[in-house]
Amino acid sequence: MPKARFNLKNAKQNDEQLIVMFFNYNLKRIKISLEEKVKPKFWNPKEQYVREVSDFPAYAEINSKIDKYRKLINECFEYFTDQQIDPYPEELKKEFNSRLNGRRPVAEENQPLRFFDALDRFIEKSVNRVANDTVKDYRALKKHLMGFEKKYRQILTFKNINYNFYMDFVDYLAYDVIKPDKGIGLSTNTIGKQIKNLKIFLRDCFKREIVTPFSLADFKSPSEYTETIYLNEDEISRISKLDLEKLGFPDYILYRDIFVLGCSTGLRYSDFERLGPDHIKNGFIHIRQKKVQKPVVIPLDANAEKILKKYENNLPSIDYFKFNVIVKELGRMAGIDEGVVITKKRGAVTKETTFKKYELIASHTCRRSFCTNQFMKGVPAQLIMRISGHKSEKNFLRYLKIDGKEAAEKMKEFWKLINKQPEKAD
Repeated sequence: MPKARFNLKNAKQNDEQLIVMFFNYNLKRIKISLEEKVKPKFWNPKEQYVREVSDFPAYAEINSKIDKYRKLINECFEYFTDQQIDPYPEELKKEFNSRLNGRRPVAEENQPLRFFDALDRFIEKSVNRVANDTVKDYRALKKHLMGFEKKYRQILTFKNINYNFYMDFVDYLAYDVIKPDKGIGLSTNTIGKQIKNLKIFLRDCFKREIVTPFSLADFKSPSEYTETIYLNEDEISRISKLDLEKLGFPDYILYRDIFVLGCSTGLRYSDFERLGPDHIKNGFIHIRQKKVQKPVVIPLDANAEKILKKYENNLPSIDYFKFNVIVKELGRMAGIDEGVVITKKRGAVTKETTFKKYELIASHTCRRSFCTNQFMKGVPAQLIMRISGHKSEKNFLRYLKIDGKEAAEKMKEFWKLINKQPEKAD
């Protein structure tokens, strides 16, 4: 347990100095004056008491007060600890002063909800109300806010959530966060997600009257164009036709089949996990998407029907992280190795990196490939959105990974189609 320490305000001076109590705990600190003065020559810094000398008869009374303060601050700290609360310095100090003046513990009164208590309650109430991935995002926000608090030694309260905090927090996310792969700093879009979720939490607090509303207009969510890939139908076909038995990778067959099925249906990995016979009827998949809780009906093409029939409409479970490793290897085997330049921005620094295309293949490539390939075939965007479950055309268009050359060729095809149409009779 932390221990209180007592010292003079300025022991190097010869005149009378105030006695001050210091209490350090969990990287936090409070300082409380005893409102008692003593000359340094009468103070014992090792024992942290006034020396018992006849020249200073008030020593007994002051030492008794030191004992009282030491005991009282320990009681206050234990009071919070018993409730599994790590108190803010101002809370611990207020509790101490309340007890010192003979009032009941402050913590027993109705106090405004603390910042992290409110965030915990918000996350708890989000469970079963939003998708699991969204709850994970909220928990990631809490982790980053706690990391920020530790880095800046700044206790977060609703009072100090202001523009200065916003600017410091964005810098922390960009330059200080240590990622699972030991890299430093989050991408611009990930930072944008953290700010977006912070604003969602704060607006919830406004509605619940936990805190007086304040403007969030300057809390901008940074974003940048994401240079991700899709696989065209020829590339998907090359992966589909790999003879994995002959190549010595029979364990990859299930992962390959699920990847190809994803490219044919646009389903997310989280929906593949629970796909079963009850979801498949008369050549269609009927399923409520886990992430957005939206029901969709997906038509099955020949490839999808063949794969589902192979597993009797009941896909075996696979390892998600292993899946993202294996699909890259499948892309390498299929010769999908053209160079792709990816530009990423971290803070004010922009960096270009060239990858082999197969190095960028992952679970979400399935969904992007489905949307883009269907669009390239001429399927109207609104129809694809009904199947993919996208809520807005803006979000859907982000999924279309069409480069300039493909867009130009698509336009030429459209021109030919228009030119072939017979003129209407007068």
